[in-house]
Amino acid sequence: MTSANTPTPYVANASYYYVPSGATYSPFKAFDSSVNSMWWTLGRSPASLLSTDWVEVDLGSSFNISSLSVGPWHSQQPTQF
Repeated sequence: MTSANTPTPYVANASYYYVPSGATYSPFKAFDSSVNSMWWTLGRSPASLLSTDWVEVDLGSSFNISSLSVGPWHSQQPTQF
């Protein structure tokens, strides 16, 4: 993905994302196939909300997904699916 709704019909969304000065960690970056970008919730307050954050992509229609790869960045990794 190159933006929250490009390419169509995909739409990325999240409960929250970090927007520091001069950068963005938008939800679509979790789906952009780059190892140099990411969706990030740094700065979430209170910190207890971090455990409930989510990211999603709407694929535009229903179909079967035969495999899915979820990879952590740094030492963070998902614990619930």
